[in-house]
Amino acid sequence: MDPLEIRMLHRRIDLLEQIVEQAGLADQVRFRPNVDPAPDDPVRGGFGPVVGGRIRVPIPRPGDPAPFDISRLNKVQLQAALHELAAERTRLESMEAMIKEHMEHGGP
Repeated sequence: MDPLEIRMLHRRIDLLEQIVEQAGLADQVRFRPNVDPAPDDPVRGGFGPVVGGRIRVPIPRPGDPAPFDISRLNKVQLQAALHELAAERTRLESMEAMIKEHMEHGGP
């Protein structure tokens, strides 16, 4: 089916749904919700760029991310990295304090 035919079918279905609603029959007939279609999924054999075949996608292994190479950073970038680490440390310490306080006061 070409895209124009599909759009025409969608329009006809929308018009039929409007007629049923105006006639007061909407409660007696169940329609699927009017939502966007799911994205194409070529990995599971969908209608993506590869039809009829499968694309091999490497599955990432869980674990720590690879360390970034600090030898390539200049002084400004190193200082920015230190500020990011300090901000993350502060965020984690505040989360730790909040969890400890919740544990002391008897959480659920």
